[in-house]
Amino acid sequence: MKKTIIYSFVAIALITSCRKSDIPNMPAVVQVPMPTITLATGNSTTIPLTNTDAYTVTVTLDNYFKTGTPPLKFDLVVEKNGDPTQVKVIQAGVTTFPTTIPVTGLLLRTLYGVAIAGGDTFTIGADVYTQDGTKYPAFLPAGAVTYSPTDSKIPGSSTSVKLSAPAKFVVSAYGAFGAATPYIVKRDDWADYTVGQVIPVTVVDATHISFFYATDVNPKPIVITVDPNSNITSVPLQNFGGYSSLPSYGTWTAVSISDPVNDVVTPTSVTISVNLDLASTTKGDFGSNIIVLQRK
Repeated sequence: MKKTIIYSFVAIALITSCRKSDIPNMPAVVQVPMPTITLATGNSTTIPLTNTDAYTVTVTLDNYFKTGTPPLKFDLVVEKNGDPTQVKVIQAGVTTFPTTIPVTGLLLRTLYGVAIAGGDTFTIGADVYTQDGTKYPAFLPAGAVTYSPTDSKIPGSSTSVKLSAPAKFVVSAYGAFGAATPYIVKRDDWADYTVGQVIPVTVVDATHISFFYATDVNPKPIVITVDPNSNITSVPLQNFGGYSSLPSYGTWTAVSISDPVNDVVTPTSVTISVNLDLASTTKGDFGSNIIVLQRK
């Protein structure tokens, strides 16, 4: 308690003795309009590698502060791969708020002169121009003092959005051909395995990866097909054996269910996942079961 009282007096002394005039080198405070940048409901920030040119989102550019001095204009800009030397203007001279602006993969390819590749990111921000013509760019080299589209903490604000193309699948990262590679089970709805358990996974070839469920009667691997152009996984109908503890259920089959969220490989984390419909040849369908495996 004694320490608390002493600290309270110190805090009061510090608070009451601090004045702006005591800081002669304090810079002038400049009021700068703040843009709000959002995507239309339902738009995805993921650029599919299957057809990057066809990718389309609708960006809404608004002025966050509805009262006070408005901006002279906003320029909607984009920065590629976090490089402030790679900033392009999407639409200049926006003065009406809110304004909706379409952004397409074709536009991004045209702006940068190269096709979108796996791993590319595009951060959309806005250069701010105040009424006196001063420009506050959205993106500057690290250490520069300016308006920043990523530092705003004001509730309800959104000063940038990031679009990204998934990293490209490289089969060698998942293991050597034909060799059993240890993988950690991150999810198994079928509950043959517990989360955190390590199981062997085999890279069959450049586009196929296999694993076993815990069947012990004529067990067969489930072979997952990976589309290297889209990172999408799929499993054609195949049987994977039976369970001695469930003799009346016969042989079990697996086939993938179309699921853009869970039928994927994620190269950045060396993860493979697939949504499987599992069925017994004698007892019928047992529905959707997602399994997620990550290289150890």
